[in-house]
Amino acid sequence: MPSLADVANDLKGLLGDIKNNTAAANGLLTTLVSVDQTGFANLSSGIAVMIDRQQESNALLDEMRQQNDTVICWLTNMANVLCEQLHLMEVQVTLQRSIDGHVRRLEEIERLVHAREFVDVLDHEATQARLDECCPPPRPEPKPCFEVCPSPKYNRYHHSDATFKPLPAPKKG
Repeated sequence: MPSLADVANDLKGLLGDIKNNTAAANGLLTTLVSVDQTGFANLSSGIAVMIDRQQESNALLDEMRQQNDTVICWLTNMANVLCEQLHLMEVQVTLQRSIDGHVRRLEEIERLVHAREFVDVLDHEATQARLDECCPPPRPEPKPCFEVCPSPKYNRYHHSDATFKPLPAPKKG
């Protein structure tokens, strides 16, 4: 049977082991808390930079959306002008065919009835054509046929100076 001194020494040894193990666990816990704090700081810094870059992307996408709105406006104007021109040309072609037939008929009658005067008219037209070739008559300026589309002004996005530099991991103590 062990003596009381032996039991006391064993207990003292066990208490010493518990104290040493508790100190080691405390050091390990302190290191883990430090690693967690560094990781959280790195994570929050990285997320802040990502949010800023996403805001820059959103600003650039909005700029492109405005430019696309302008392009669509111009294409709509062009389509409307072309449609109006098509309708006018269809009316003009029908009218010109009708006029052409009537004029040909009148010319034939005119040649038969007033042959001498017809030759005088042809001479006058030839002279006028030479004058127009030399000094063409002024032409009126065409009126605008569409509304001007607004062009967006580019507003450069100024992102923050935030950069992501990970903190070094703490040294194990």
